[in-house]
Amino acid sequence: ARIMRIFKLARRSVGLQSMAYTVKNSWKDLGLLFSLVVMGMLVFGSLEYYVEYEEEDTGFTSIPQGMWWAVQTLTSLGYGDFTPTTVLGKLVGSACAVSGVLVMALPIPIVVDNFADYYKEQKKIEAKELKKEAQAKEATVDVAVAKIANLGLVKTLCSQPRAKLAEPEDLPRAQNGMYRK
Repeated sequence: ARIMRIFKLARRSVGLQSMAYTVKNSWKDLGLLFSLVVMGMLVFGSLEYYVEYEEEDTGFTSIPQGMWWAVQTLTSLGYGDFTPTTVLGKLVGSACAVSGVLVMALPIPIVVDNFADYYKEQKKIEAKELKKEAQAKEATVDVAVAKIANLGLVKTLCSQPRAKLAEPEDLPRAQNGMYRK
């Protein structure tokens, strides 16, 4: 039940939403990454086992043990709990490490690009919402200022005595018969 709270939190967290969006849109690329790691694990783990199994004091006692080593090497984790001892085993280990770097380097930029696109869109939406809120506040302030100005104008007009308005015949005439301003 407590784990479900994390999913409720994801509704309000932009970071968790962006992660979910990225995984959803990059599932093919992530599937490619995992399948390449699994294939590398099978190939290099089995190969390393067959190269190293006859050696004394080796950690490669079974193919699953070799696969464990291959996952560590492919992902550049390298616990160092056991290492190849033969020259051929070290060559296989080097090939495993280089292919691991390549396997990780291929799909990761695509996933990062999907994340960056989503994040950029979210920032644009957030900026539009902030601009809309600012415009709404500005409109509210403008209405309040207009009310205060009108109230002040009414008070001014009510407090001053009436001024004598000029009659039309008192105003100077232009040549075409129109009044000048």
